[in-house]
Amino acid sequence: MSGQSIEIIAKAGAIQYAQKWGESPLPPMVLATLITAQSLRPLRPLPLLFTPMLLLSTYMNLDGHPRQAALQSASWSAIYLVLARRRKQAFMSKWSARGIVRGTTMGVCVANLLGGGVAYWLNTDMLCRSIKYHLPSNSARITIFSRSIHLYRGIGKFVNIDESGKQITQDVKLIYGSPTQSFILISPEIGHALQAGGGGKPPISVSMEDKNQPTHPLTFFDKTRSFAHDEHSPQFPRLEIPFDLPKQSSGETSSATIFLSGVSHEIALDGTPDAAFAALARESIELLQPAMDKLKNM
Repeated sequence: MSGQSIEIIAKAGAIQYAQKWGESPLPPMVLATLITAQSLRPLRPLPLLFTPMLLLSTYMNLDGHPRQAALQSASWSAIYLVLARRRKQAFMSKWSARGIVRGTTMGVCVANLLGGGVAYWLNTDMLCRSIKYHLPSNSARITIFSRSIHLYRGIGKFVNIDESGKQITQDVKLIYGSPTQSFILISPEIGHALQAGGGGKPPISVSMEDKNQPTHPLTFFDKTRSFAHDEHSPQFPRLEIPFDLPKQSSGETSSATIFLSGVSHEIALDGTPDAAFAALARESIELLQPAMDKLKNM
């Protein structure tokens, strides 16, 4: 194993440990206990304000909101760490029982800040499963809503006819999931070409009105492993893929939808969780687009 591979594995292991720490409900409760132990005798009201907020983080985590809980735990830990560092302590006092508890508390704050930040970043709500086409290897692993999804890179073939009626074939880059998943990601150029060349006609320029259409129906042919417009025009244009997709019917075809937005276009078989996710992602983008445009222009 090369030194670079060992370094990558070590970095991945550290990130996973940090993510598990940030997703655990225990660290904020431990921090709340340490803060309470230091602040009751003598009574100091200000640090005690952190205790209910940290316990709330634990409750949110147990209630099924680990991402929000991680953010809250990291935030309050960072605030306490800044305030605690402002209180100077004599060198010998650091080695007393109270000093050791104080040092442990600040160490837990740092761990919560790092772990919560990593957990929030890795579990952040992904509005779109669009992935750029320059992956460092033939596969990658991402986390969506705390669920690991393996992505693979491959090559498909886009077959169409030009204006003279001559068949043209070009290799296209694909990103797809595991064998149990039923979606692929393609470039917007291929997506709009599939949209434009319906009915076996040569590709034409997509009008602005058509480009604004969020989806377009397709048909997946199991035998040829290809996407086309419908059963009456399975030849051109079509997108051939080098793998099978889970059958959704007893026949030889399955209905599919291409989602025409984002940095990559997604094709998913209808009636599957992947299609539902893609539809929800596109609806979220449309809902948030005005707000994002305002932020862009600020």
